[in-house]
Amino acid sequence: MTYVLIITGVIAALLISVLVIGYLLPVKHVAGVRAVLDCSVERLWRRLTEFSEYPDWRRGLKQVTRVNDDTWNETDQSGDSISYQSVEILPKRRFVRRIANKDLPFGGTWTIELAELGPKKTRVNISEAGEIYNPVFRFVSRFITGRHGSMSAFMEDLAKTESTNVHIEKC
Repeated sequence: MTYVLIITGVIAALLISVLVIGYLLPVKHVAGVRAVLDCSVERLWRRLTEFSEYPDWRRGLKQVTRVNDDTWNETDQSGDSISYQSVEILPKRRFVRRIANKDLPFGGTWTIELAELGPKKTRVNISEAGEIYNPVFRFVSRFITGRHGSMSAFMEDLAKTESTNVHIEKC
């Protein structure tokens, strides 16, 4: 019986610690990744803005459905869906998208910037200005999964479309 009480106490203390630390962490964060891809700006721009083709090259993405000119839904393999909206588009230079759902425990924007370094060499920067409303998710994002995971996976998938070996820098 003593062991059960000790184990229960330890688990309760851990859960309370996660909650307290999560509440102490800021809701907003900024993170980013960058890489140089062996591909033209024009080709990368097409990849980034042709949303209907995202399932062809992005892992775990099952379907993309266009809602209107600037909004689309992405549905993953488990059936979860997130709506995104284009906030700013500067052709072949800058694309800003934001999570359009208001009922998620997170939100924010991604800014994707392209800089031509040569005929077939482009620097890609992805910056996230994120918000995590749930304190448990804030804790997990900060200490377990990290804030760069989604952007790194996106960049890796983008690089694979061009058969590019890529070194991704976190910033």
